[in-house]
Amino acid sequence: MGSTGKALQDTLAQLGMAEPADYVCRRRDLVEEFIASVSSPESREKLQELQHSLDQLRAISGGSSRSLPEMLDMLRDSLQQIAVLSERLKRGCEQLPDSVA
Repeated sequence: MGSTGKALQDTLAQLGMAEPADYVCRRRDLVEEFIASVSSPESREKLQELQHSLDQLRAISGGSSRSLPEMLDMLRDSLQQIAVLSERLKRGCEQLPDSVA
């Protein structure tokens, strides 16, 4: 993690300890900003769905720490789906004639 990422992580950790409600709002804003920055509408939609699922899981479990294993499983599944789609795209590109690729 870069120094900017580490500084943000430290700031959020301090905010979480001092003002939990403000932390939740700031985290939500950061996630929404990131999703909005994604250029692909399909990717934005998938990220919004994933975030919604994570938020539901967090709400049901009463806190992030208890739901962490399930969240990690969800993220791992999403990454595996991305890897499969990337591999399909790569194979598809390799099959294109040289004049198109």
